[in-house]
Amino acid sequence: TLQFPVENSGEIEIRIYSQTGQLVARVSGTEQAGLRERTINASALPPGLYLINIKNGNREHNTKVVIR
Repeated sequence: TLQFPVENSGEIEIRIYSQTGQLVARVSGTEQAGLRERTINASALPPGLYLINIKNGNREHNTKVVIR
């Protein structure tokens, strides 16, 4: 489960990148402003470190996650 801030209600896009920079998953949808949570099914991803990029309008939030 990812927890992330949404500055403005509207469209969001979540992109997940491998350590090598390859885009491995993309999820989009609509969220209300505030602190939000989204569950991502990572069962198809091998264990490792991933970069998460969350875009909401002209705002972006980046974080890292380890999948075991």
